[in-house]
Amino acid sequence: MLGATGMANNAHHVVTGAAGVNDATRPVLDGFAISGGHAADNGGGMYNNNLGNFGPRLSNLEFRYNRVVSPGTGTGGALYNNLSNLLVNKVTFLQNLAPNGGAVHDEGGSSTYTQIEFSENRAIGVQGLNDVSLGAALYSTNSNTSSFERVFFYQNDSTGSGGGAAIVNASPRFTNAVFNGNHGTIYGGALYIFGNSGPQLIHATLYGNSSSGGSTDGGKIYQEPGTTPGLGMVNSLLAANETLNGYTVPSNQGNVTGFNPGQFTQQFFPKGCDQIAFTADDGYRLRTTATTALDMGVMGLSGFTLPGTDILGVTRPSGAAPDPGAYEGGFAAGCLPPV
Repeated sequence: MLGATGMANNAHHVVTGAAGVNDATRPVLDGFAISGGHAADNGGGMYNNNLGNFGPRLSNLEFRYNRVVSPGTGTGGALYNNLSNLLVNKVTFLQNLAPNGGAVHDEGGSSTYTQIEFSENRAIGVQGLNDVSLGAALYSTNSNTSSFERVFFYQNDSTGSGGGAAIVNASPRFTNAVFNGNHGTIYGGALYIFGNSGPQLIHATLYGNSSSGGSTDGGKIYQEPGTTPGLGMVNSLLAANETLNGYTVPSNQGNVTGFNPGQFTQQFFPKGCDQIAFTADDGYRLRTTATTALDMGVMGLSGFTLPGTDILGVTRPSGAAPDPGAYEGGFAAGCLPPV
């Protein structure tokens, strides 16, 4: 840090990205933490702008405690990514903050994100300037078509809409994804979708997401009227007692709604008793008694690319057909909760 007290003169962007000329020459960031960035505009932790097809390769990183403090318009507390195709693998975004895109702003381009955890990030509007914030974990916009494979959205909170992700004129794809405990004060605890958007949820598990506005405001998903082509969903699992607005879950596409969360191996600890995501004790695996979900997925569907493995790398299907949700296979009751 540059200043001895406060944050007024701390680092602007901790890292500014550069481009390679081909895949082999991408810049590589591997094996450290990016922390304490304090930007006045965009990208507190890392700033990538117009890097084209060969943006940086990010691996084994943790973005934590980065923020953007621009009054009302700043975005990408941890990572600002505009027209830059990144390869992002095994990266955690923890407790980052911005008016929009509390953790990640992803605009244009098509990056690939694999084994990503978004935990406890926040999008906070500035009263009187930007009361409505978008996307506590992720703000995807401007024709963005990024792919998120094996991803965990956990306890992210927006003072506006899209506790997990806000998708505005974009079509990202989420495969083997968990959305738990995310909150949008206005709309869409898990997802808020608007405009010319066609995102996809493939083998997603949604449970415990909420919004403050009541039963019409999309605790799980809020899709604005007129959104086109709109959300596509296949082989996904939506637990009971969460609302949808502007979206009807497609039938005959392997989706299960109203699932009893008591049939998860450990419903109160989505990361399992070790509190580490992507490990064998994760709590949203299905019990052997979860007969309303086991083997209820479809083997294929036009317009969707279905994965051959689950969020833990387990081969699909383990039975007659894939299991809806992020996890494959039936298990006994989960671990005992930590004391």
